[in-house]
Amino acid sequence: MNRFAEYQSEADAITRSPMNTQSRARLQFLLSSMATMREFGMDKEIASHDPLAFRKQFLKSLENRTYVPMNETDQSAIIPTNIEVRLLQRMLDFGPFVAGSTIMTSLPATKMQSTRIAVSDDREDGQIIDENTTPANDTELTGLSVVSVGGQSKLFSSGIQLASKSLVSDAQSNSWTGFEDLLVKTVGSGRIGKVQNSTLYSALKTSLAANSSAAVAAAGASLAAGDIYTLVKSIPAAERRNAIFVVSEETQAAIAGFKTSSGGGREFPNALEANPTVLGYPLYVQHSAASTDTLFGDFSWMVCKYEPLSVLVMKERFSAQGFYGYIVGQRAEAKWTQSSSSNSSAKYLTFA
Repeated sequence: MNRFAEYQSEADAITRSPMNTQSRARLQFLLSSMATMREFGMDKEIASHDPLAFRKQFLKSLENRTYVPMNETDQSAIIPTNIEVRLLQRMLDFGPFVAGSTIMTSLPATKMQSTRIAVSDDREDGQIIDENTTPANDTELTGLSVVSVGGQSKLFSSGIQLASKSLVSDAQSNSWTGFEDLLVKTVGSGRIGKVQNSTLYSALKTSLAANSSAAVAAAGASLAAGDIYTLVKSIPAAERRNAIFVVSEETQAAIAGFKTSSGGGREFPNALEANPTVLGYPLYVQHSAASTDTLFGDFSWMVCKYEPLSVLVMKERFSAQGFYGYIVGQRAEAKWTQSSSSNSSAKYLTFA
């Protein structure tokens, strides 16, 4: 029994008995919820093992799924059930800088608008406020600035993806998730994941480069095991609780290859595991990173505002050729929200 049927059964039971204030309030809630479900077509149950029913539900003109804008004005699009979570998992294969990533501070939005975030310079000394006097100025706000996130967002798009009608039918031979898997692999791993990671990571590097405290000098011209310890030590112990490493594929391989001073084992033996760590800190590989990129710190100061992923289905545009067309998109923007004069919470190695 689906949720609509459960509410309907409970409402019928309430109306068959004498009602009090509590039961009337419950009935009102049930009726309101049922009306909302009926409006969005949620009053009918579709079995998950019925691929034809799922296909009809997905391709029909009125959707029983969430609608979000592909732009800031109109052009609604659909989000298949749980596909956003699965797309995010594939997008993370190319690095942690994608909308919804747990290493950043996420600001999900249904419509992209600029959000102002107050930024304080932590190098300012604390203030002692004189009480019971009229302040001459806002001395307690010294070092305060503002960063706006969302006003310059970009729409990251997969471009048009074509799937033959026969392929769609074959992928759905067992369940609807067969086709979703196909779409996730094509779009999440090869398209949106790469462009989001490279764009947001580039913005992060630009912000860190503007802060002289973010640069940590390595001992020589190439990475050495001692540089990893130097980089970790550069972040205060109190700020390492959520710290991670972000490195290139080349740097990951180099870290994994370092041997102990005695030569009997690996200095960082877990750097190439399925869930790699270095000194107990998670290690993420960024596909767009330069070969020498080695970053460490708390990246939650990177604030990402984004709309839900949207999937636009074009079932008529390519019908004559025997295809369905799909465009997956997501509007997002991320900014580093620490002052350039602060002691940066994320740092990177520089080489002579």
